[in-house]
Amino acid sequence: MKHGIFLLNYAFLFKKKEIIIKLPILFQNESFIVIDKPSGISVHNNDASENLLKIVQQQLSQETIFPVHRLDKETSGVQILALNKNSAQKLSDEFQNKRVKKFYIGVVKGHLKNQQGVWSFKLSDRSEGRKNPQGLAASRLECETRYEVLKTSQYFSYCQFRIITGRQHQIRKHATLAKHCLLGDSR
Repeated sequence: MKHGIFLLNYAFLFKKKEIIIKLPILFQNESFIVIDKPSGISVHNNDASENLLKIVQQQLSQETIFPVHRLDKETSGVQILALNKNSAQKLSDEFQNKRVKKFYIGVVKGHLKNQQGVWSFKLSDRSEGRKNPQGLAASRLECETRYEVLKTSQYFSYCQFRIITGRQHQIRKHATLAKHCLLGDSR
């Protein structure tokens, strides 16, 4: 797929107190679909009345859809969903075997010392609040986030991130520990 700018139109229709969201489809074939997931929607949280799987199932009139990776609820971006079990297994294997490269973009406060680098603070999958984003020392694991500064202004840096490991909220925690919080991060 070529790089480009997508103008997104999210259609919100109201039907008997139920909100139906129509999400932009970036690509679709008989095996999988690629959706532009907005922030604020969980991929598969069963407790939520609306999650990405339910929305896409309704949008495509398809009974079952399989997530092959997951973006956090607060994260917007490209989400791949398999349309059958066989495709789900094949795509999941690609992610599991690290043959898929995932890149994230974000704006951090301040100027990073180097134009590119690696954050390798050990993290647990649960933080202990703002005072200890690494979590309890006994449960911290090795992890790595690579960053590259794409553009800077007087107060901010626009960066591309690549997660080498995969801890919960890893980019947010690493940016905070590096003293360059993500812009707009309420946590």
